[in-house]
Amino acid sequence: MVKAVLDTEEIIDGSSVWCFSDIFEEFSEFPQEFHGGFGLLTHSGIPKPQYYALKMLVELGENRLEMGEGRTDGKIGVAAFTGNGTLQVLLFRQKMKNLPLPKEKATVRIRLEREPKEVWLVRIDEEHGNPLRLWEEWGSPEDLKPEEREALIRQTRVEKEETEYSYQEGELVLAAELGVNDIYFYTIVL
Repeated sequence: MVKAVLDTEEIIDGSSVWCFSDIFEEFSEFPQEFHGGFGLLTHSGIPKPQYYALKMLVELGENRLEMGEGRTDGKIGVAAFTGNGTLQVLLFRQKMKNLPLPKEKATVRIRLEREPKEVWLVRIDEEHGNPLRLWEEWGSPEDLKPEEREALIRQTRVEKEETEYSYQEGELVLAAELGVNDIYFYTIVL
């Protein structure tokens, strides 16, 4: 989803998501919370990784930086944006099949006149924004109690976290390790 949005940004004025939730009129409702439906939310409103990915895209700055052709086509795609006194870097590792591949290292180097005030990371990976993993750890319950639903949402919410970086001689360096279909969204406060 991230790659498709970034690659078509210049040629599409608007787009929509086919199913916002896993409740659709074409089928009867499936009893399992995670059944492979197309929605951004499960039938009881639990955000899936795609929901958080779109939220990240909405939060990008208004000015996309030119990084050269093909920057979203490699093993790890990258895009950068500026706006409101920030520089944002989006890394993603898209694979159409969830292959069990080892994590791929990525290093981002940015020339800056001065050290940033803050550097934040928001990410989607096995431990962040992944309610399916936690639901499976709970034994894949068919019916979630209201307090379980709230706990699942709370424990898998994607939130910003301070991240490690180095800054020496005018260069900011960020290091990441992305698994298959992971997304790292850095915000650098200038």
